[in-house]
This record gives sequence, C-alpha cells and structure tokens, in this order.
Amino acid sequence: MRLATTEQTKRIESRALAEFGLPSEAMMEAAGALAAREIRLEHPPGARATFAVACGPGNNGADGLVIARHLRAAGCRSVCAVLIAPVDARSANVRTQLARARAAEVEILDVLDGSGGGEREAAARILAARVAVDALFGVGLNRPIAAPHEFAVNALNARTGPVVAVDAPSGLDCDRGVAFGSTATAKGIAVRASLTLCFGLARPGFFISEGPGLVGRLRRLPLGVAPAFLREIATSTAAFGEREARRFLPRLAPDANKSRRGRTLVVAGHAGPAGGMWGAGALASAAGYRIGAGYLVFAFSGDEAGQGWGIN
Repeated sequence: MRLATTEQTKRIESRALAEFGLPSEAMMEAAGALAAREIRLEHPPGARATFAVACGPGNNGADGLVIARHLRAAGCRSVCAVLIAPVDARSANVRTQLARARAAEVEILDVLDGSGGGEREAAARILAARVAVDALFGVGLNRPIAAPHEFAVNALNARTGPVVAVDAPSGLDCDRGVAFGSTATAKGIAVRASLTLCFGLARPGFFISEGPGLVGRLRRLPLGVAPAFLREIATSTAAFGEREARRFLPRLAPDANKSRRGRTLVVAGHAGPAGGMWGAGALASAAGYRIGAGYLVFAFSGDEAGQGWGIN
C-alpha cells in the first residue's frame, strides 16, 4: 500500500487543484459527503442517535461542518457542530461552510464567538454524544495541541463511545507516528480515534510508534483523482500487509520440500562486552520461519559465556 508523507499530501492537493481544475470547495463537499456516509454506515442513526462534530479553524474544521450538514440532511435528528475557532482565525472555507450549516439547521455551538457556549458546555456535548467526530486538525498540523483546543482533545479521549477522526487524529505527527510535543520523558496529546477516515493515501505515521493506537481502524476514501497521479507524487514510502506480501512470495508446489523453499541467514547481535543482545535477531528469525523459509541460520554475537559467535 503506497503511503504519502505530509509534504507529498500537500503537493497532491495543490496539483489536483491546479492540473484538474478541482476547486477546493468541490473537493471539500465530496469528501464531507463521503465521510458522512461512512459514519452513517458504521453507526446507523436511530431515533435517539446524537452526533457531535468538533471543528477547528482550518480546512479540517470546514470538512467537519460539511459532515455535520450531510448527517443532518440524511435524517440524523441531533447533530451538533462544536466550533472551536477564533473568529479572526477562521479560514474562508470555514466561514462558508458555517453559513451553510446554519442554513441547514445544524446546531452550532460556537465556543469562541462570545455568545455564551463555553468549554464546559462543549466538553459535555462531546462526552454525551453517541458518536463524536474529530475534525479539529488534519494532516497539515505541525505543532503541539494547545489552548483553546486542548480541552476538546481531552474530552474526545475521555469518551467511552466511538470517536471518528477525519483525515488524521488531531495532534498526530503523520510522518513520525507520535503526538506533537512528545519527548523522551513526556508525551504530547493527540486524539485516540476508534476509526480514522483518510482521503487518497494513508500516512506513514499511521503504522509506526504511537500511530496505530491513535488511528484505530483505518478506512481510506477516494480523493477523486487517478491512482497514477497519486503514484507519481507519493514515491518514497509503502506499507505491506498480508495481501501485498503474498504477491512477492514465490508460489510453491504442495509437495515442495525444505530444499526448494529458500535459505535465510540472519546476522544480528551486540559485539560489546555484555554480548548476547540478540532479541531482534530472534524475532527476525521467527518471522523467516513463519513465512516458510526452508533453511534458516541465525548468527549472533555472544555465546553462552558472552563471548564469540553462536549459531542456531
């Protein structure tokens, strides 16, 4: 599965706008409609279903407003868009989609416009909803989550019900797979989603370090451009699951013996005074055995006495 880094994702979106004449508003409408459909399929709206969509100040927040509007249009009775965006920092797309959501009778809880809906009420709505949607920040985030959005991330993470992230869990470094602000001694904060809906290609950080625990289940939605266009830009990273890996493994006859199943040599270990640090090599050897290597030799530094080389 081909992956796109943050920089490549931005190039894909920019070139799609320039070369295919796809206006950002049209792409946003299509993406929001697809995401709303996936949310309804995953969590069919019953008579008592409630949805809370946490929206930030940029295009991810605008996506969230589109999702809220489509959920409302599909018959979901209780849809609340929790907008956490300073009035003077809202993108043009957020302003446009906010007006459309209001016209569609989506309930808007505007936390920062001075109308009285504060953080405590917003957190309560996020906690109480049957389904919460994280549309605070997408793949473009490049800094740690802080006020005024930190409370919303904490509320999303305090939920016992499902959390659906749009594009990426807010706060996740999509290249490194850690929460922004993480250090050797402390962790930054990021949304822990039960389901992440990303558009086009997945990101490397979804599969490494903290990423899998924050992304939850991953579902990719089409971006509306040809796969060849995506491959042209996203050239550096790929992930291989079982289906992809099978394409690279030789097909063997049912009666093939170990001499026809290949030979593997794993050389690993620590040559220092302690010796014997061969855990990674043992894991690699076990993997070779499990995929069907006929002969497997594991050479490691440090024998029983902690000196020399051992071979298993």
